[in-house]
Amino acid sequence: MKAALFMMLILLLPNGGRAQQYHLRDGHVLDAIDVAVRGVSLVEAVDAVSADAVVERNYPISDVVRLDWPEPDAFEAARSALARGAGREAVVMLEPVRAEFVLFAKLPGSWWTAASLLRLRGLMLAGAADQAEAAARELIATAIDPEAVGLARLGLAELQLAAGQGEIAAAMVEAILKEDVPAGVRARSWLLRGERALQQGDAEAALEAFLRIPVLHASREGLLAPALEGSRRAYLLWDDPARADRAAEELRRTFPDSPEAARLAARPNDLPSPL
Repeated sequence: MKAALFMMLILLLPNGGRAQQYHLRDGHVLDAIDVAVRGVSLVEAVDAVSADAVVERNYPISDVVRLDWPEPDAFEAARSALARGAGREAVVMLEPVRAEFVLFAKLPGSWWTAASLLRLRGLMLAGAADQAEAAARELIATAIDPEAVGLARLGLAELQLAAGQGEIAAAMVEAILKEDVPAGVRARSWLLRGERALQQGDAEAALEAFLRIPVLHASREGLLAPALEGSRRAYLLWDDPARADRAAEELRRTFPDSPEAARLAARPNDLPSPL
């Protein structure tokens, strides 16, 4: 479930040889290859007076308004590690990316938020609840993307559910659903509501939550596998093995490489939430 709820559709551009650039408030564009980050400034070597002396120009980082940067190379490997359940491995890969972009965390084009969301997933997969909670709260305080903030809030709710604080988790999810949140956050909220219903033994409420995904959020392919896996467990709880088998077969056929299909193969009769 951890991977399911945070299987974000982060639309990231491939490296593709794109330049790495800082866009300044005055319209000036600096190529990253020509400057260095030093303290709270970008420093550009303008001219070499001698072998030991270089004229430098300083640009305050506060003058940077946007980054034009390709996806960090670490992301593909980190996603692969997360798909394998190697949360700690992914976290190690992502820390340098976060450090590189931390001074630009609130700027358009920064990869800090995307790296931090992937890191949050990694910490949750690794069972590092305290670190995951701190990571989620950092995202809520720092990210400027409403979807990222919403996903971090759901991360906190999921941690509460995993800790046996179902009532607190449910209240957090209901608060999110009452707000005007991005569609992706709303869809993931229903997934978490379904998991809570399963824990309570309420098959009908679980099915209502999980079946909303293919009906109302079918375009979000990253959520269909966890919704299928959740509905399968709900049908088992409802003592409807025929529908459970059909959901399982659809999951295997349509999403054979998903973490949910792997969990199904390992635990075909699992009823409680795989938190």
